[in-house]
Amino acid sequence: MLVNQNKDTYDRKTDEYIVAYIDLLGVTNKIQSKDSQLAMNKLHNLYSFSVKLTRDVQIEKNEDIQFKIFSDNIIIAKKLSNQIPQRTQEIRSLLMCAGHFQELSASDSVGWLLRGGISIGQLFIDDVIGMSKTP
Repeated sequence: MLVNQNKDTYDRKTDEYIVAYIDLLGVTNKIQSKDSQLAMNKLHNLYSFSVKLTRDVQIEKNEDIQFKIFSDNIIIAKKLSNQIPQRTQEIRSLLMCAGHFQELSASDSVGWLLRGGISIGQLFIDDVIGMSKTP
């Protein structure tokens, strides 16, 4: 593998995904405050419970939703099929997952507001990197 050149022996390519990007408002400040351990525990529990809730919901096609967390930002991604009925179900699964995350975040036990967006487009994502492809 040549790091400084364009050669890629792994043949990485993008696929079409639906992606939710979520920014938890003010959480970075909470993590940097004297209550940092509480904030980090809340963030970890929010993530863990959202993943579990998504996996437990009896909706087909929710088993391969991917989560990436960095600082106070969350990426939730789901690869989309070309088949319309399956694609519709996959979009619904991701929307429900993002909705669960939002609901849990704003609940009395956590109390964090968020902002973000949802988009469909080309994306490469694995355990190391997530990268979108601009048209």
